[in-house]
Amino acid sequence: MEKTKIIDAKAGKIQGIKEEGIEIFKGIPYTERIVGDLRFKPPIPAKRFPGVFLATEFGPVCPQIISPKLINHPYPQSEPDCLTLNIWTPSSDKDKRPVMVWIHGGGLRSHDARSYDGKFLVKRGNVVIVSLNYRLNALGFSFIPGIVTAPLGLLDQITALKWVRDNIENFGGDPNNVTIFGESAGGWSVSTLLAMPEAKGLFHRAIAQSGGCNAAGFSASEGEDISERVFLELGIQKGDIEALRKISAYELVNAESKVWEEKLKEKHWPLTTPPYIDGEYILEHPLDLICKGAAKEVDLLVGTNLNESSSMKPDEYDNFKEVSESGMQNWIKLVMKTLGKGEDKAVSLINAYRETRKDKGLLSAQKVLDAFLTDFEFHISAIRTAEAQSVQNPNVYMYLFTWPSSFMDGMFGSFHTLEIPFVFGMLDDPFWSILLETSEEAKKFSEKMMDSWITFARTGNPSHSGIPEWPKYNIEKRSTMLLGKETKVVDDPYGKERIAWDGIM
Repeated sequence: MEKTKIIDAKAGKIQGIKEEGIEIFKGIPYTERIVGDLRFKPPIPAKRFPGVFLATEFGPVCPQIISPKLINHPYPQSEPDCLTLNIWTPSSDKDKRPVMVWIHGGGLRSHDARSYDGKFLVKRGNVVIVSLNYRLNALGFSFIPGIVTAPLGLLDQITALKWVRDNIENFGGDPNNVTIFGESAGGWSVSTLLAMPEAKGLFHRAIAQSGGCNAAGFSASEGEDISERVFLELGIQKGDIEALRKISAYELVNAESKVWEEKLKEKHWPLTTPPYIDGEYILEHPLDLICKGAAKEVDLLVGTNLNESSSMKPDEYDNFKEVSESGMQNWIKLVMKTLGKGEDKAVSLINAYRETRKDKGLLSAQKVLDAFLTDFEFHISAIRTAEAQSVQNPNVYMYLFTWPSSFMDGMFGSFHTLEIPFVFGMLDDPFWSILLETSEEAKKFSEKMMDSWITFARTGNPSHSGIPEWPKYNIEKRSTMLLGKETKVVDDPYGKERIAWDGIM
């Protein structure tokens, strides 16, 4: 193993490894260890290392349930030592390269940073890549009024961004050109950080992949209800924080997981998932804050996949069983009722999907449900986030990812997470190669996506010579780049469906 030179940064002396000409620094702690009274407390930045920190191995991940529905691997877990970050850089020199900080997804309940290899982006674009772990589930997003309501997982991310600000110049990065990017819950994090005063000035551009601000989310009452149920599940008196601190992370995560599954039988996940408006760190709904200019200096790239929810069916329709016509209608009516809307809204949405996609033939009940859930869970949120930011900053760009998966004869289309291997250049990764044809065409398309993400991080504009000119997004034209087998600009794609959501969310 070839080691790098010892880097003397503000955080202390750090030594990593060299692989394929790239310098890699793994598992760097950016906070003090989460032990004892520090559970359910905002993070404390790490003290300077006393000697040389050997950054040669990834750190453990945050305690979590390994879900078969999520891209996850059984890596070592540790609550005290999970808050680490990783760096990939062409060289730890004085060149000030664009910095791209990746925030992983997983519903704010699971997953990790180590599953993403930054070296391909580094090689492709001469950038510095940083990935980070943050506290998840009940450890990072409990909502207990009077005790802990702060979004601790997001405060972890902010602490990591402060570490980047203070240290990344020693690793060949530019602290004045930082782009945060993330997918799913990582995208929610990116969108929420736009609105958080604590994060102001720590990043200059943002990419939210399948993770806009959901207009129906952020309800503090939902967070409080989940935390109360966790107390009950553990047999602890409500509000007994000392007893809760003595519970093992394993017991706490399992209790929260059980409560979460019960909650999903009552309400759909976008209505209940963290983070929540706490009045201190998230002052009000992020969409309102973004509209008011909370992130007016930040350039934004936001988008979704065409078939986000095709692989995430409600539990009663799992095992790839097709939903019936009545089942689809009942499900959509239930969601509308939860949003405080009548059955007429459900009917108008169903009609809109079948009308706007009639060129594909009569949509099956399953296809209607997939389209509805994609909009409810992801696409409308991305549009609302783009709309809000474009009021304050014209440098807003929208995409729709349409490249289809070949998995199971392509039945899932461009499903949730599928853009990730294209963004990271990881098509040959054993996991992703199961879901994709790793053809020369796919690899060339991946290079186009990588170039757009890199160019946006460098300039604030994702256009480059390999794709058509990418127009800015505004509510007049709603220009959107379709990224797929055909890469082209379309004004207001699926616009009639978008209009059908007006007044709903």
